[in-house]
Amino acid sequence: MDAAMRDDLTIVLTLKGREDFTPRWLDYHNRVGLPWPVLIGDGAPSDATAAMVARASALRTTYRRYDDRDLLAFYRKLHDLVAAVDTRYVMLCDNDDFVLPDGVARSIRFLDDNPDYVSCTGAVLGVYVTDASFADKDRVFGGERYGLRPIYDTPISTDTDAEARVTHLLHNYVPTWYAVHRRNALLKVFADLVERRISDVGLMELFVATKLAALGRQKADASFASYLRQLNSSLGAASSSGLLADVPSASVGDDIEAMLGSLAADIANGAQESELVRRLRIALDAYRHNSRAARATAGRGFSRFMGRYVQTLRAKVPPLRPAVSWLETRKVLGGLRRNGASDASIHTLTETLDLAWHCASRHASP
Repeated sequence: MDAAMRDDLTIVLTLKGREDFTPRWLDYHNRVGLPWPVLIGDGAPSDATAAMVARASALRTTYRRYDDRDLLAFYRKLHDLVAAVDTRYVMLCDNDDFVLPDGVARSIRFLDDNPDYVSCTGAVLGVYVTDASFADKDRVFGGERYGLRPIYDTPISTDTDAEARVTHLLHNYVPTWYAVHRRNALLKVFADLVERRISDVGLMELFVATKLAALGRQKADASFASYLRQLNSSLGAASSSGLLADVPSASVGDDIEAMLGSLAADIANGAQESELVRRLRIALDAYRHNSRAARATAGRGFSRFMGRYVQTLRAKVPPLRPAVSWLETRKVLGGLRRNGASDASIHTLTETLDLAWHCASRHASP
């Protein structure tokens, strides 16, 4: 990686709960030699967290404390953090996940070469880990890996027409939260998020993704991996609330109107706007219907049940873990190769994943 690229990106780490994961995050990124500066916005500040950050000597960190006790305050924190960034690109990160530097560098190079794109991401991989406390599935933060797989694998539209990109995303939703973003585009999205006061957390994620699609083209490259998510660590699921739930929150109607107005302002002008809002509303209604229908089908319910059963079985039967890990990893690496990954990038990814597992084990819960 050339020296100039080290000053092109800032990693923005937002902390709010899940404090047990922060030592692991700092340990891994310290050991992997994360080359980019890290801006930390701590919404649950403590002297212990600040001290841990100060000890991560190989990281270039800036630590800020915030009071983000409600969703709007969290939006203001996001906007404030991105506004404070002085690099061209920004990548958002959570403390229970792992940045894969080789893939992030490839995303930066793509954006350098393609100024009409607002974001780029490699494959986002998901992993389950387990330790003695697996039964407490929302608090697992160390131990052995199993179940490695790619997530968010639906292709993103690269159409030159903004409405076509937004409509495609609503019909084939792919979260883009963990992509490398152009700083100015992400700042505009978060400024509008604060102004529109979206009150539903599920709709907020969709708002961010569709706003970015309205602002420019986005790239998802399946020939490399750029981010690793731990799938059984969250203390709360956005999918259980608001727009993504079976019963929307009381204010979701206002949120939808705010979202449609925001998108229309970016895409159309004057006389076109009312017709555009009508078309976007149809696409959004189809998204909501398809999301609920998919959750309600018997096949989907059985699939979820079996997935949870198999995950638990893997965790409870130790001899299965190495074999499953090996098979899942081979499948993921094979998929990357089929999409054009080189042997060198596969080798780098394998070494990085091994380091992530090592750090996870070091910080396993007692």
